[in-house]
Amino acid sequence: MQLQFAYLLKNTLDLVVYNDDESVELELETGIPLNGRMRECDIVVEIVKGDKKCFLPIEMKCYKEYASSGGKRGASDIFMKDVYEDLQLLEHYSFTENYIDGIVLVMTDLKRLVFPQKKLGKKWDFDISDGKSFTNGITLNTPIGGYDVDINLRGSYVFNWTTVGRYYFLKLSSNKYKWVYEHNEDNSSRYTLGRIGTRNLICIGINPSTATPEGLDSTLKKVNRIAELNGYDGWLMLNIYPQRDTYPNNIDLVSNDDGIKANNKAIQEVLKMYKFKDIWAAWGTTIEHRPFLKDCLEELSKNFDASYRWLHYDDTTKYGHPRHPLYVSYSKEFKDFDINKYLEEL
Repeated sequence: MQLQFAYLLKNTLDLVVYNDDESVELELETGIPLNGRMRECDIVVEIVKGDKKCFLPIEMKCYKEYASSGGKRGASDIFMKDVYEDLQLLEHYSFTENYIDGIVLVMTDLKRLVFPQKKLGKKWDFDISDGKSFTNGITLNTPIGGYDVDINLRGSYVFNWTTVGRYYFLKLSSNKYKWVYEHNEDNSSRYTLGRIGTRNLICIGINPSTATPEGLDSTLKKVNRIAELNGYDGWLMLNIYPQRDTYPNNIDLVSNDDGIKANNKAIQEVLKMYKFKDIWAAWGTTIEHRPFLKDCLEELSKNFDASYRWLHYDDTTKYGHPRHPLYVSYSKEFKDFDINKYLEEL
């Protein structure tokens, strides 16, 4: 399976090489130094653009109910544990120079691993079933196959399987970042949501949607991409008003003062915990929809002293509002934004 996939991948990747200074090469069973020893990665894709080079590691796992001899295969617990071990390897690889976050590809025809009717036994400590998720890491040390296990993941993962015929496929992208996510008790308000890296961008919108770390909406996917394109490996989404609603027109007609206070308190706490400098103003024209939103923005802006740099992306709107992320082009760039002048004229 590994050779077949590598062949298909190589021939597909060749189609996206357009320029003389670009190349894509594949290597199987590549040795990667890790903690003083060499670990073999199933496939490593070398990507070159001019004088820049990066490596994409891919680990693969396959478990079929019947062996080639025709007999039933056992040790499904080891297979489940190995999926988590591969994720741990990929997280570690990403700290190696020029290595980016990798991919785990998993295939099985054993339905009860993907859609179990019940989960009995210690092997389910290594749950890989559809819908399994966790945020900000997990530690697993249940012995499997008579051997000790020591798995420590840092990232956040969601196991979403795809069914094709009688086979089930899973793709997991490794990540080593910490997620910040705070909301109120009944989840009607969200205060913070972000992926913290070493260089972080704050983005301020008008109000939050139903997005979560496991399910980013189209706005946050674009925020993440624009952040990456501009050299940020982390971002934090804040909002002028914390009420969760996909449609900003549904924002409260009268401001919820307790919610506003809770929002600013959460912002103050996260600013103490992590390092930020740049603020992307990105609330769009919706700030005009409720008179109290200007007061909310003015109060929120007090959380940021003069050491912070305010920015907007693309040109402002006709009336000087910073554009919403969904309505800007990737090809544009950040520009300085005078928050004090904006508040005076709003």
